Amino acid sequence: IIRLAALSLFATAGLTASPVKADSPAQTCAARPVIVSLANKILDGREGLRRLQKRRFGADAAYLLIRYGDLDEVEVTVLLDTIKDEQVTGSDELRTTYRIANGSQPLEGIEAVYALNGNKISLLRSLILRDHGVRFIEFARQTYPQFGDIGTLTVEDTFALQVTIALADVPDETRAKVIATAERMGEMQIALTLLADQSDLSAFREMAALHPNHRVLRDPDWFPENYWASVRTQNAPIFLNHTGGSFSKELRARYFQIRKADYHFGPPGFLGTFVNTTGKEHIISDVAAGVNDLIADGWLDPKKRPEQAWISTYRQLVERMGQQAVDAGLKFARADWHFAKGQVMRDTIHNAIATQALSDYVSGKAAALPDRPSLFPSNAVTRWKDWTRIATLLRKGSAETLVQEADVLAGIQLAFAAGQLQTAVELTERGLPKPRALRVLKQLMKRLDQGCGAYLWQNGTGHSAVLPLYRFPVKH
Repeated sequence: IIRLAALSLFATAGLTASPVKADSPAQTCAARPVIVSLANKILDGREGLRRLQKRRFGADAAYLLIRYGDLDEVEVTVLLDTIKDEQVTGSDELRTTYRIANGSQPLEGIEAVYALNGNKISLLRSLILRDHGVRFIEFARQTYPQFGDIGTLTVEDTFALQVTIALADVPDETRAKVIATAERMGEMQIALTLLADQSDLSAFREMAALHPNHRVLRDPDWFPENYWASVRTQNAPIFLNHTGGSFSKELRARYFQIRKADYHFGPPGFLGTFVNTTGKEHIISDVAAGVNDLIADGWLDPKKRPEQAWISTYRQLVERMGQQAVDAGLKFARADWHFAKGQVMRDTIHNAIATQALSDYVSGKAAALPDRPSLFPSNAVTRWKDWTRIATLLRKGSAETLVQEADVLAGIQLAFAAGQLQTAVELTERGLPKPRALRVLKQLMKRLDQGCGAYLWQNGTGHSAVLPLYRFPVKH
């Protein structure tokens, strides 16, 4: 595996721009060398694992190594070829995505079935941006003869969702070129959905007026926000001149606020599922609207400061519903996001409350242990004592005395919250079995990336947001 030679975990001198990211935010990010080191640790740490275990790790690490490291084109090629030969999950899509983006992969050499099958969001993004969507639409028609059929729902809906997610980070001007291609080639659902995601809705209104009989415009239950369109740029749903439908305008407006908040929260977004487990959409939508306002005003940033956003939302829900009811409704997991695999959202938020309360004590900024936060469950006094015991050990520099896996995981979270990244990494490598350690190192790497270039971050929740989206600058 290609490594960056002699790069200390916290060294910053001598880092030069990679050809992949000449003007990227990664160049000035203080955590850049740590991300590079973690990526290398993950790639190298796979040695000794069983074949199937080994294949589960490496694609995300390789991607961030390309985005943050100093690899030249030859080194990138060797890295991507190596993990592909090892059959690392996602490596083939990562390699093809990179080659399409940098122009070394001719579009004529890509098979339609390969490109469109398997939810390859990353590949679709590079493919669409290479020629503003022409080849993508040709592939769709070639692979699915019913694509574009006014009576067909599934295929067009799926692609509208994937394209909206894939292009969420591009400027409106770039998205407008893809919209123009879709309109010219007669793929109106993709065009309309992307137009609904633009900041200025005037072009959407114009196209809707020109094609009033299109299937989606006649469907009273076609909502752009179901495709994650419009929640990024608008503060209320886009209403068409429909009558009837399964949602009243008031109900749809409430769900829009919930959808918008979950969009900001990214993969850990929990309000939509929380509505399903509690049925309290009135209360939850009010809380979501308030959270959206705080995000818009810059008081909350779920991407760079996720714990703060979770705790703020949780506090408002508790004030409206009571802690027992809220905790009962948060007993569902968010896969592959938190430090403990399979951890339910309730416990994730409780842990965030503990780490936020204790981080200054661990780092030495606070002289004394804080009292148990009022939001930390009153029926979990023993758990709070465990947190304070672990925080005290970290403050004393005695992290090596943590042995039980639960204590180690808590110590990693506390060290990370206190900015003691080296301690968090050492705890992970020493205190966890290798497969679990690699998962936690991956989470640390992804969390640091969120505060820098956010190259692995996706807005929205659900299946599409769990899939990695590898983004590279695309040469035309």
